[in-house]
Amino acid sequence: MKSVKVSILATIAASISLALFSSPTVFAHSALVSSNPAANSSIEEMPPVVEMTFNQRPLELKSGDANFIRVIDPDGNQISFETSIEGTTLTSPVSPSRQAGDGFINGKYRVEYRFVSPDGHVIESDFSFNLSTKAVTQPAKDVDDDQEEEPSSSIGLIATGGAAFLLLLIALWLVSRRRRA
Repeated sequence: MKSVKVSILATIAASISLALFSSPTVFAHSALVSSNPAANSSIEEMPPVVEMTFNQRPLELKSGDANFIRVIDPDGNQISFETSIEGTTLTSPVSPSRQAGDGFINGKYRVEYRFVSPDGHVIESDFSFNLSTKAVTQPAKDVDDDQEEEPSSSIGLIATGGAAFLLLLIALWLVSRRRRA
């Protein structure tokens, strides 16, 4: 009888600890936080690197090409070839495909990217920005408007808390049933 109570109390304590102290990021997918250039922005000068910051570090695989940034110029030429990872930020240097003014062609550029989150979830998307030496800079947006919103991480936390509460109720029911017998 005493060992049953001890095991029930240990189960309750473990369940409550798991619910309270588990990391909410376990239940969340990664998301793009910001980029430079920003999605749908107009810029007057091409930065030396395209930079994308996410809310989590990427999962780095041995192949090394799981996470990437690819920049495509208005003529359809790829102008970035290497992607570096530092913390939660991916960067890719850009170089012009042909000389035109400051070295880059005016027009609409497309940024294609792939980011593998720590839980293996893959974000693969793209956005564009406009390069024009006569452009009026628009306010930068932090997150791509076209990117699909991920479900809230609180769902997983609520589910874990609910499971712990259910285990607590079962344990209390078992203890009260044993006392009656």
